[in-house]
Amino acid sequence: MFKKSGFTLIELVIVIILLGILAATAIPKFIGNNGFETQTYRDQLLQLLKTVQQQAMSCDDDCRKNNGEPRTANPYACNRVVIITERFGIPTNCGTRLPTNFPANQLGMSVTEANSANVNFSVSGTANISTTTLEFDSWGIVKNCTLGCDISIIGDQTLTIRIESQGYIHEQ
Repeated sequence: MFKKSGFTLIELVIVIILLGILAATAIPKFIGNNGFETQTYRDQLLQLLKTVQQQAMSCDDDCRKNNGEPRTANPYACNRVVIITERFGIPTNCGTRLPTNFPANQLGMSVTEANSANVNFSVSGTANISTTTLEFDSWGIVKNCTLGCDISIIGDQTLTIRIESQGYIHEQ
């Protein structure tokens, strides 16, 4: 008679379902991160800008000065965020230079992190494109973004943060 060999329909369906689950979960890990890194740095920069803006609006000149000297113990007291091509953060001692490492991750992107990341930054709407110091006044408006600024985070995808001329900060 006939010899039965092969798989049943149920066995084939189960194998196809398992292959589909495996493909949906494992293959994206090999292909890339689908812009997750870019989104993470956009969110980190957005939060840093909003935090520094809030500090600028809640702290008057007396709060920012200590006997005529800048108060460097509070990193937010300078009301500045520096953005260069490779990274961003709060400057050292209220200047325009970024430290190599930050005491807390939310204060910026370290050199080590920038070297391992596949992300760059650019700012349009300001005079100096390679190094941009965004300084907020007591109204929460960036001093050198009179017509608004766009900050591009360029990685697997390009994402944008917009700072409106009135000080409203949002992602686009």
